[in-house]
Amino acid sequence: MKASDLLKLSCPKCGWIPGDDVTMGVVRAHMESEHQDPEVTLELVVVCPVCDTIAPLTRDDGRRTIHDCPTCKRTYRIPYGATA
Repeated sequence: MKASDLLKLSCPKCGWIPGDDVTMGVVRAHMESEHQDPEVTLELVVVCPVCDTIAPLTRDDGRRTIHDCPTCKRTYRIPYGATA
């Protein structure tokens, strides 16, 4: 599996992951209506393709970041420089 299959944009405040077809206008509306924040801020996260849970960074071995899914316990390794 390629790193790009695991990387998604997410709202850092609530974890909402916009779909691939969502426009910036929808993201802005989410930030304003859900968080009363006019600034659009998204973060790049690793999403487990098995259970659709955000897999947080658990360690870094100097060549890649390692993310463990808290739900299904799978581990994903993302090489430095990988892009979505």
